[in-house]
Amino acid sequence: MTLIRRHGRHGMLAAVLAVAALAVLPAAGHASAGGYAFWGVKTVKDIPVPRGTLWHRISGKGYRINEQAASYSVVGAPICDVSVRWTYGNGRTHADSAVQRGCHFLGVFRRYPRRNASRGDACVELWIKNRRARVATQCHYIHG
Repeated sequence: MTLIRRHGRHGMLAAVLAVAALAVLPAAGHASAGGYAFWGVKTVKDIPVPRGTLWHRISGKGYRINEQAASYSVVGAPICDVSVRWTYGNGRTHADSAVQRGCHFLGVFRRYPRRNASRGDACVELWIKNRRARVATQCHYIHG
């Protein structure tokens, strides 16, 4: 190995350690977060809702959001005509997903806004019955 002859043992060790350190460090400024919201059996606007989970992940850099994903799962009975609302800047702006027609036990939503968001909460809200009843909300805070 030419590298060992040229730099000696300590030089090779230093090079290996430097490469290893770079491999474990996160990219500068890149941020992502994920979290869950859980709810029990409840009634929302006279609509029975089985217990379930809402998961939300957001990734980006600074105020820029590159991707968001959300999924839900329920136990006991399916929920019908599900959609999500993505909110930004403590609710000042929002974007609605298409409604998933029919009744389901689980579902997945993705959003690729590739835009800057306002400082504050970035949330996903789970809605049922064609946006008649909000079931759960999960948020992350964007601080730039």
